[in-house]
Amino acid sequence: MTRSALLACLLCGLAAPAVLAQQGGESEPEPPQAPAEDASSDRERDQDRDAKDRDRADDRADDRGSARPRSLLRLGPFLDPDALDRPSAETLVGAQGPKDAATDAETAPLDPGAGVEEGALDRLGLEGIGTLGPDEALAPDLWHGSDPEVAAALLAALPHRLRSQGVRQLWRQLLLSPALSPAAGRIPDALRLRLETLTAAGRVDDVLALSDAIPSGAMTADLAHLRADALLVGGRLDDGCALARGAARETGEARWLKMLALCEALAGNRSAAYLQISLLEESGEAGRLFPALIDRLLARVEGLDTGVDTGLPLATVERVDPILYAAFLAADVAPPAAAARTAPPLVLGELAVNALMAPPARLAVAEQAARMGLIGGGRLAALFDAMAFTDADLGTADAVLDDPAAINGLGSPENPPLDGMMIDALLFAKARRAQDPSTRLAFLDLLFERAITRGYAQVMAVAVAPLLDTVMPGADLIGHAGLVGRVHLVTGRMDAARRWYAEAEAVATAPGGDETRRAAARRALRTLTPLMLIAEGPAMAGYDAALARWAEDSAEHAPDRLQAGLVLLDALDGRVPAAAWGRALQAAAGPDGEAPAYPAPDPAVWRQLLIAAGTDRLGETVAAALALVGDAGAAQTDPAALSAAVGALADAGFQAPARRLAFEALIAGAR
Repeated sequence: MTRSALLACLLCGLAAPAVLAQQGGESEPEPPQAPAEDASSDRERDQDRDAKDRDRADDRADDRGSARPRSLLRLGPFLDPDALDRPSAETLVGAQGPKDAATDAETAPLDPGAGVEEGALDRLGLEGIGTLGPDEALAPDLWHGSDPEVAAALLAALPHRLRSQGVRQLWRQLLLSPALSPAAGRIPDALRLRLETLTAAGRVDDVLALSDAIPSGAMTADLAHLRADALLVGGRLDDGCALARGAARETGEARWLKMLALCEALAGNRSAAYLQISLLEESGEAGRLFPALIDRLLARVEGLDTGVDTGLPLATVERVDPILYAAFLAADVAPPAAAARTAPPLVLGELAVNALMAPPARLAVAEQAARMGLIGGGRLAALFDAMAFTDADLGTADAVLDDPAAINGLGSPENPPLDGMMIDALLFAKARRAQDPSTRLAFLDLLFERAITRGYAQVMAVAVAPLLDTVMPGADLIGHAGLVGRVHLVTGRMDAARRWYAEAEAVATAPGGDETRRAAARRALRTLTPLMLIAEGPAMAGYDAALARWAEDSAEHAPDRLQAGLVLLDALDGRVPAAAWGRALQAAAGPDGEAPAYPAPDPAVWRQLLIAAGTDRLGETVAAALALVGDAGAAQTDPAALSAAVGALADAGFQAPARRLAFEALIAGAR
C-alpha cells in the first residue's frame, strides 16, 4: 500500500471501501441475505460466522503491522480519500484555475545537498531571495509541489510571538532561506509577506539582512516602507536617508518628509529641515512632538543644547513608531513610558535596552518584549539588577513565602504597590541576596510560576539560571526539584537536570523516610518526567518504566496534563503503551474540576497541515505547523492539534523544534 493511499484511508476513518479493495484490504461487509430453503442448521451457520470473524480479525492484525503514521491521534479534520492527490488550495484560498504546463526541469525536485544550481536561478527570482547559507537554510525546493496561493496564505498566517528558541530558529529558516518557486508559478508577494512577518515579529536584523539583498530597481513602495522602518530602528540612518531622498522624489508621503527632516537636521541643515516640517504642517501630518524633537536635535548639532527637556510636548504622543524612535534617539531624549509600552514590535525590543529610559520604564517595556521573545534572559537579569529597591521594599517580600497572595501588595507603604515586572525584579533581588539555598529557591519558585502564567517562562529560565549554579540537589531541597529541573532543561543543562530528576526518584521511592518529602518528590516527578521523556526521547535510560510510573501517578493527580503529555509523546516517539492510554481514559471518565479550555484550532490550517505532511511538501508542512500553533503558543494550543504539528515536524526531520514545541506545552502546571 502506498503512503498516500494509506494515509488517505486513515484520514477518512477507514471508510473508503474502494481504496481498501484496490490495496488488498478488507472490503465492506455485505448485507445479510435471507436464508434459502436448503440452508444449514443454526449451529452450522454460527460456526461459519465465527470462522469468518476470525479471518477478518487476522486481516485487521496484518493491517496493523503495515506502515502507517506512528499515532492516529495526529489525525484531524475529515479528508476525502483523494485529497492527498488534489491541488491543495481549495480550503485556504479557493480552487485555482488551470496552470500552464511546466517542463520536466521545472517540475523535478532539486537535490537538497546541491544548493541552488545554476539552471534553476531563473526559478529563484526576486520573491525567493534569502540570507541563510547552505549550512543553515532549508532545502531550496522547499515549496516543491505546493500551490502558490496556498503557500502565500500560510506565510501570511505565520505567528509573530516566538517564545521558544527552537521554534524561532525554524521560523527564521522558513522566512530567510533562498527558495525556488513552485512549478505551478511564483508565490504571490512572497518577499513582501516575508518582510511583513519579520517586521511584525520585531526582527530588526533579519528585516535589514533580507531587504539588503533586494536590488535597488526592484524596491517597490511597500518594500521601501518596511526597509525604511528597519533602517531607522537599526541605527543605519545614512542608508535610511538615501532611501528617503530617492522615495521623496517620487511621492510626497509624510513618512518620507519626516525622514528627510530628520536627515537634514542630523546634517545641521536648519533651513532644509524646516522646509520639510512646513510641508508636513500644511498637510496636517507634523504633530506637535516631532517638530519639537527636530528643534532639539538642531540645537544639539549646533552646540546650543542645554540638556533640558523643557517644553517638549511628550504627553501628546501615544505610540513610539520607528521615525519617532529615531528622532528621540538622535535628540537624546527618553521616550515617554506610556507611549513606549505601546510601541510596535520592531521598536519594542530596542526600547527595552535603551539607556535613555529609566530602568522602571524599560522594565515595563521589557515585559511586552519578553512575551514576544524580543529580549534575552541575560539582558532581563541585568535589567532586574538595575532596579533600586529600598530596604522597606525588600522587607515586604518576605511575607509572600508564607502567603503567596501577598504578592499583590509588595512595596514600601509610602509608595503605590509594585506591579508587573517590578514584582519580578523584587523577587529576583530577594533570591540573589538569599544566603541559604532553600530561601533562594522559594523566591525563584514564585518568580518562575509568575513567568509561566504571564507568558515568558523560557526567557525567565535563562535569567535565573546563574542563580542555580551553586545549588546542588538534596533531600532537603526536593520540594524545589520541579523548578530547578525545568530551568536546567530550558537552558540545555541536561546533566544538571538528570541529577535533580534522579534525586526526586530516589526520595520518592525510598522505603520509609519523611512522607512530606516523598510527597514533594512525587510532585516533582509529576512535573519533570514528561519533560525528561520529551527532551531525551527513547534514548533516556528507563524510558518505558518512567512513562508507566508517570501515567499511573498522573491519572490520579493530573489527568489533563497526562492526556496532553501522552498525545505529544505518541506524536514524537510512538512509544506510549496501551496501559498508559487506559489510565488516561479511566481518569477522563470522572474528572475532578473543570478541564482546561483551549481556543479552537483553525480547521483549514489543520487540514492543510495533514495534506502537506502526507505529500512531503516541506515548506507547507513547516508553515502550517507553525501557523496552527499561532501567537498563543504551544501551552495554549489544543493538545490534539498540537500533536499534529509536533508529529508532522518530527516526521519532516525537524526533531529539535518538534520537541521544543512539546516541551513548551508541558512546562506549565496547566498541562
